Amino acid sequence: MVFGDHTKARKYIDFDFIAGADGTKILCPIAIYPRYFYLHILNYDLESRGYARHFKILNDNLFATPPLSEQHRIVQKVDELMALCDRLEQQTHDQHAAHETLVDALLNTLTQSADADKWARVSSHFDTLFTTEHSIDRLKQTILQLAVMGRLAPRDPKDEPASVLLEQIAADNERVVKDKKLKKPNKLPVILDGETPFEIPSSWEWIRIGTFAHVKGGKRIPKGHSLLATRTAQAYIRVTDMKDGTVRLDDIHYISEAMSSFVVGSSISG
Repeated sequence: MVFGDHTKARKYIDFDFIAGADGTKILCPIAIYPRYFYLHILNYDLESRGYARHFKILNDNLFATPPLSEQHRIVQKVDELMALCDRLEQQTHDQHAAHETLVDALLNTLTQSADADKWARVSSHFDTLFTTEHSIDRLKQTILQLAVMGRLAPRDPKDEPASVLLEQIAADNERVVKDKKLKKPNKLPVILDGETPFEIPSSWEWIRIGTFAHVKGGKRIPKGHSLLATRTAQAYIRVTDMKDGTVRLDDIHYISEAMSSFVVGSSISG
């Protein structure tokens, strides 16, 4: 996942590319499904620090960790619902204040209640409830919130609990440190009682992002070389590509094969 350390831009990238300059940070999760990691990250309302570093804030954030198989089911469910949101967006009509107030009240009730029937009642009236841009945006936010609360996808009692996944993460961390692929990380603060923002299922675990995600910085183009507008095997994502809270892919540049050896440490494979 690409993260603009001098901005709040976040983007899931699934193709090979080069991270350009130090402000382009890559969040590399260990033993966590990357797409679940990304949708969880989208839930964070990061404070604006202007040009200052944002990753230091992100690193200490809490992360609701379901079993790995459930992570895949959650992402699949989010994809289905987001596709529905996109279809609803095509049917957007006039915005009405009273309608938006009703939608806000319904969606707030969903995130504050563990009653699955309430979601069923709302979802059966999607076509009539969500007809404005505001209501569809609120629906998307609620889908992401319910996803990371464990209230969206079904749980399978045969799944290994997330505690087993945490053991794997610890083992993988030890291995990459031993292999000198990663520096030994600083010890993160213990999660205190009352620090977690909401309740999660008993098979899930709260951990800090810095427990399983390490950051890779970018690399500037060496003197005497320049970026290419024509497509090659390696895209080069710059800080200037991070706009409007995401990474813009409509003006991506590329590097030549000759230049790839200079930036190999910042190369990311999708």
